[in-house]
Amino acid sequence: APALLDVFIADGRLCLATTAAAGKPLAAWLELGKPIRLADALRVLRPAADALDCAHRGGLAHGALTPDRILIGPNAAVTVEDFGLGLLFPAAGCDPAYMAPEQERGRALPQSDSYTFGVVFYEMLTGRHPFEGVNLQAMRLEMRYTPPAQALAVVPPKLDALFAGLLAADPALRRPVPGSLGAALDGL
Repeated sequence: APALLDVFIADGRLCLATTAAAGKPLAAWLELGKPIRLADALRVLRPAADALDCAHRGGLAHGALTPDRILIGPNAAVTVEDFGLGLLFPAAGCDPAYMAPEQERGRALPQSDSYTFGVVFYEMLTGRHPFEGVNLQAMRLEMRYTPPAQALAVVPPKLDALFAGLLAADPALRRPVPGSLGAALDGL
């Protein structure tokens, strides 16, 4: 388990600095470019959703969620690292490939984490990012991506609707609402 190194207040928020958790980043599996079965993706994403839901119910955003910050440790324990890093230190923020449209304008919200979660989930299932090409910003705003039902052989009926909600360009239209990612995954 990570050890506590320091406790401090930044921007009026209590921050804990710990040693790194043991584990291999999800990015190591995604680098292979191979799709991950839905059941296996859910085993990783359900605990990550719980961590995000807890923060979101408290009105906090991760602000820099990427596959590098989701660790899979011994006994398949999942840890989400670096909560608030992108908020406290914008230069260390989210990788542009995972960034929500509003983050490109310097705003990170709990809804931004939902968007990023959707990008990670899509990449896990298909082996690629939902938005690829020359003009990523336009693709994100116009929601030009291949729905999972067209990209995968077998998908639950609710999966396309979940991605349409997670990847909505407008944060006010993103679904599920912050704090209920885990419940949405359970519905699959």
